This record gives sequence, structure tokens and C-alpha cells, in this order.
Amino acid sequence: MKHRSLLAGLSALAVTAGLTAGVAAPASALPDAPYEPDFAPAREGAAWLTGQLTDGLMVNPNFGGFTDYGLTVDTGLALADVGEPGTVDTISAALAPEVRSYYTYFVTAEKTHVSAGSLAKATAFVQDAGDDTSAYGGQDLVTQLEARVSTASGSAGRLGDVFFPEEQYEADYANTIGQAFAAKALDVEGSTRAASVTDYLLAQQCSDGFFRLALGATAADTCDTATPAATPSTDVTALAIINLQSQLDDPVVAAAVTDALTWLKGTQNPDGSFGSDAMITTANANSTGLAGWALGDAESSSTASYTDAARSAAVWLRTRQVANTASCRPYAGADEGAVAYDDAALESVTGTPITQEAQDQFRRATAQALPALTSAPDGVVPTPYVSDYVRARSVQRVDVAASPGDVVCLVGNGTTRLRRVPTTGTLSFSFTLPSGTGNRAYAVQDGDEVVYSRTYRALGSKTLKVRALASVRRGAQQRVVLTGLAAGEQVKVSFGGKVVARGKAGSKGRFQRAFTVPVKAGLGQRKLRVVGEFSTRVGTTTFKVTRAK
Repeated sequence: MKHRSLLAGLSALAVTAGLTAGVAAPASALPDAPYEPDFAPAREGAAWLTGQLTDGLMVNPNFGGFTDYGLTVDTGLALADVGEPGTVDTISAALAPEVRSYYTYFVTAEKTHVSAGSLAKATAFVQDAGDDTSAYGGQDLVTQLEARVSTASGSAGRLGDVFFPEEQYEADYANTIGQAFAAKALDVEGSTRAASVTDYLLAQQCSDGFFRLALGATAADTCDTATPAATPSTDVTALAIINLQSQLDDPVVAAAVTDALTWLKGTQNPDGSFGSDAMITTANANSTGLAGWALGDAESSSTASYTDAARSAAVWLRTRQVANTASCRPYAGADEGAVAYDDAALESVTGTPITQEAQDQFRRATAQALPALTSAPDGVVPTPYVSDYVRARSVQRVDVAASPGDVVCLVGNGTTRLRRVPTTGTLSFSFTLPSGTGNRAYAVQDGDEVVYSRTYRALGSKTLKVRALASVRRGAQQRVVLTGLAAGEQVKVSFGGKVVARGKAGSKGRFQRAFTVPVKAGLGQRKLRVVGEFSTRVGTTTFKVTRAK
């Protein structure tokens, strides 16, 4: 498994703002940008999972409380894949003295069941942690795993449990998931049993490309010949792809992985999610996480492009990840980074912390989703459009380009509005500025970072005070003085239905202009009208027009 670095910066995000009063301005075009991964979602998930550990182990508080070794190993595998060596070391150190409790259990005084699949997964984790598989917690894991591989004619390479059929509830529970972990673990160790284990794994692949869960009893009992017909499984297929990555130099393995990826990609829902199998067809984070992990791994080992599929799965997961911003905080702070199993699970923690009963589901979903989240895309950055004055009570629009699935928050003048970024990577906030004149500050937040801020210079309605000469002859100069304007505010002066002067107020809000009264202007009291930046800022006065001398 590859180790991705999570040292990339936070997702880029920028804003454009509309200018027109009363209606939203059209969005400015967003420039094309190359795809870049956003590692923040994986970092957040890794931090939450790390916080769930108790002395390096996952302890389930339900049912009286117990150490969940399986979830501990799943967490370790996920954290190793995303590059969290410190926590992986902690897990490995805590698991070592108890590892045998993970892959064995007591049946009777002289009978101990050995789970070959758990043993294989534990071995794979110890390899990822960089520890010695031959002396881990006093156990030689590889030797024990090799002993669980059949060498019998017709079933050579098949993984099998140590079990006792004469005892109630005892059976061989080995399946294709354990076979996949064994194929990876034994190949990495250079075991002489690796080839036969891989061959037996490939026999569990159907011609459609998927891998079945149940292992055939013999090599002749292939996926295509199974009775009843084998059931496709997203999880099993994804785990087979992930664990076969170390053997892609073998053309037979490479072809099998390509077929599996083709099938996997073909079953992806339009929104990027995956169901599990015929029993669980609805989209969920566990299956979407494993499928996204497999598709993401394929990017570094295949000539075909799976970027869009991996990215789409990551966006679906990110959209179901607990996330707050500094000002928009619908979730408990301690839960940030956790991935919900589905929409209902995310909704259940809106405004309330994850309950003890639901904690296990969130842990499992996050562990399986974590590696897939490294494919979450970073946003593109548009060029901000800078405005001058805007009208109070006008509708403004903020167009945001950000990482799909992220949460962003608009904050300003008592407004806090949380939104999820859709798969397009862009969204818009529309809001109405308050009445009155003044600076109106708004910001867009991504997580705890203020990534963009903007102060609108709003101008409210106002009756402008106009001073002019009381009497002016035709053909002579009239002088107009306005005060109380905003600095730099646009001004137009109209007389007789025509604009006779225009300009901007000075830094002290004063405007002064002179214009020639037309020689044909009507005599008597005539109206002079001024308009400021907006039609809501007007003023009038009258003066007497007299005959020219």
C-alpha cells in the first residue's frame, strides 16, 4: 500500500461578488486549473480516529465494553495508508502483546479456533507498520499464516481456519477478504506460498470482474461455476484490488485487477457513491470508502485513468463528513472529521454529539473512508471582482470555488450561513445588505480559516443638500455645491431634463461644479436636480432664471 503525505495545504478558496443593486450580478468565469488533491479531509478524519483510541486500541463502550481488535487493525491500516506513522506505531505497540487475542478464540480447554483471515490482516498491518512479522508480540505471524494455506491437491493455496466441526457453532469462516490479505502479506514476505494463495484468490473472480465473498471449497469451484450464482460485492472486490497492488508486475494479476476496476467503476452511482451488494444496495460510506480507496490506488499503478471515479467517491464521502467552520458550527467540535455512514447518520448528529450507541458505526465508516478521502479534489481559484459603492438593501452574490464536499460559511452583519460545496466545485451565496450607509464586512470561512473577506461600501437612501445661486441670467454660470456625500461618490447634475455636470465627490464628501444656463432656458423659477451614486440618493433646489443683459 502506498503512503500518501498529508502535508499539503488547506484547500484554496476565493470569492467573486456581484455589484448590481437589487439583482445579482453574473458570476465571473472561473479559470481552468489542474486537478490537485485536497488532503485536509483525510487529515481531519485521521485526527478524529486517533482521538478514538484508548491507549492505542479501539474500545467499544457498548455491551459492557470490550477491546475491538478488528476495528483497531482496520484503523491502523487506514492510518498507515494516509501517512500517519506516529499513530500507527502507537497502535502497533499496543496491539503486539494482545495480537493472538485478535486472530484466535477459546472453544474448549484444549481447542483454540484460529481465524486465518484475521491472522492475514494482522500480518498485513504489521508489515505496514514496519515491524517484524516473525517476532510480533511473541508470535511468528508469517509462519502461522503459511500453516493456514492448504497444500492439498485440488485446494492448494486456499486459506482455512483451525476449527472443530464437532463443536456447536464451529466452522471454517475463511473468505475471500482474508484470502486477499494473505496474498498481499505472503507476497511482501517473499513466501513460497504466495503464488498459490494469489492463484486461489483470482479463482474467486467472476468473468464480470467482481470478486465473490465465499471461497470455493476447491480450485475447480470457481466464481463462474458457483451454485447458486455468486453475488457481486463492492467491498470484496475493492479489497482484492487494494491487496493485489504489490503484484501488478505479473501480467495475469494486472489483467485481473483491470477487470475488477472496470466492474467497480461501472457500478458507481452518478453521485459517486457505492452500495455494498444485493443485500445492501443503498449508498453508504463503508463501501464507498473501500471502492474509492481501490480506485485511488489504481491511479498510481494503471495506464487507465480512474481520477474522476476516485474523486467522485471522495466528494460523496466528504459531503458526509462532520465539519464546522469557525462561525457555522452545527456539529459538536469533538466530532469533527468523523464520517457518517449515510445521510441519516449525519443528520442524527446535527446539533448533538455522536452518541455512545452510534460511535461504533462512525468509527467503522471513518476507518474505511479515510484512504479514499485523499482523492478529494482541491478547489480552483477565481479572480476576485472588486467593486466600488453598492446600494444598501441591494442583493449581492458571492460565488465560491472550493473543494467539492467541503463546508464553507458566509459570515457578516449577523448572518451565518453554512453550505456544502457541490460536486461542481462552485456555489453561490445571495444576501441582502442592511439598510443605511456604512461599511458592511462579510467573510467566507473554510474550516477555521478566514479565506476571503470583503467590506462592501454601502450607500443608503438620502436626500442630498444642494446649494446654488438664487438667481442666474441666461448664458451665465450657475455654481452648484453638494456636501455630505461619500468620498468619491458619483454625482450627476441635471437641468431642464439634461445632464449639465457630472463628477465625483472629493475626499471630504464635497462636490462643486459650474455650468452655463442655456440662453433659451425658460424664465422664472426652475428646478435643479442632483443624483448621487444611486437613484435613492437625490436632491433638488430651485433658482430664478432671468433674461440676459
